[in-house]
Amino acid sequence: MTSAARAYEMPDDALTEVVAEARLGNVVYLVRDGERVAVVQGTEARIRELEDVAQAADAQLRAEAESARKTLELVAQSLTGDSQIGLSVRALLDERVAAAEDIADLAAARAAMARIEAGEETISHAQLLAELADQG
Repeated sequence: MTSAARAYEMPDDALTEVVAEARLGNVVYLVRDGERVAVVQGTEARIRELEDVAQAADAQLRAEAESARKTLELVAQSLTGDSQIGLSVRALLDERVAAAEDIADLAAARAAMARIEAGEETISHAQLLAELADQG
């Protein structure tokens, strides 16, 4: 679902107050007839929030992948080393771990894109290569 962006005029003093509150790290709810209809949040606070969510999701997915790996490894070890069942279990293990890692990578990529959309500065490929060369 795509949302359309629209701009509406607000009295300068009201907008100034909303922006000032958001810059202080506060979440400001815009209310109409007593119902929350929108939210204004400072960019840095939103970036931190998204990073926290991404880190929590990443940690959970990695823990689940490790748990699955350990469980399937125990099952595989209980089977004879070269049996067809043992090989099938190992293949399933590899698929599940790869899928969990892909999901964690996707969560990290989404968080990075959200930071960029929120205004975080980016660097060029050439700058990245130069920084990596300096570190290496």
